Amino acid sequence: MWGRSSPDKIDKYIADASDQTARRISRREGLSKMLRGTAAVLAGVAAGQIVSPSAAAAQSCSCVPPRGVYCSGCPSGPEQRGCPSGYAVCTTSSGCSPCIYASGYWTACTGQGSGGHGYRVCYDCWRNSSCGTTCGCLSGVLCGGCRTPADVRAVMASVEQEAQLSARSAQT
Repeated sequence: MWGRSSPDKIDKYIADASDQTARRISRREGLSKMLRGTAAVLAGVAAGQIVSPSAAAAQSCSCVPPRGVYCSGCPSGPEQRGCPSGYAVCTTSSGCSPCIYASGYWTACTGQGSGGHGYRVCYDCWRNSSCGTTCGCLSGVLCGGCRTPADVRAVMASVEQEAQLSARSAQT
């Protein structure tokens, strides 16, 4: 199966596969939390305590950071995104196996905000271009007030541009 692959290639393959498996398992846990959150909302409605769907969704949103470690000092609050000060977005081109996304981020939750078009993003971050410092941040609700697909596209373009600039700054 491995042919003439070097031990380093095999190690990298195993590390990548195990990281992806851990993220899939954690996504299952996230789905489980979402279903429990939905059940809690339904129970609240039945008991006469109505909770807004966006608040319930925001509570159940999670992501799986690289190495299972959340960064300290992640930007927080509505529309906040990216990595903490001193960190940059870590992408697949960085060469770190914990960073498995070409863009360095992915959509963690959708259907957020008052317009129902908002979403939250999980970022892979690293400090000083060191694979041992990888960690992750979950954004605030992005595009929480968006009403149209065009609104969402505009915010997504802004997120992409910021992530590219952050990743480039880590490479220099």
